[in-house]
Amino acid sequence: MQDTQQAGAPRCAPRGELPTRDMLLTVADVAELLCVTARTVIRWSQKGRLPRPIKLSPRAVRWLSSQIQAHIDRLSALERAQDQLLRVFHGQDVESFERAQRVLQEADA
Repeated sequence: MQDTQQAGAPRCAPRGELPTRDMLLTVADVAELLCVTARTVIRWSQKGRLPRPIKLSPRAVRWLSSQIQAHIDRLSALERAQDQLLRVFHGQDVESFERAQRVLQEADA
């Protein structure tokens, strides 16, 4: 089977591929789930944009799959809220604005 992916592009995991029980995920696993490069995962982790990893040794870190899934769910909620705010900005839906504000406030908490 040929790989149609561009060279250097991050490999993306199909949605819903996380296991039902908690597992330890590598940088490569997290990168695949978030559809970014491993370097981006490291950078986001250093900036606090991802859940804190578990440090197994000076050079080995892992993330709990449940924490990454919760992070993905939070990002999905934020994306929906941003879409609602854009509709409001264009004068389409005032009720969406209030819902979006609540989601964004909950995400900051």
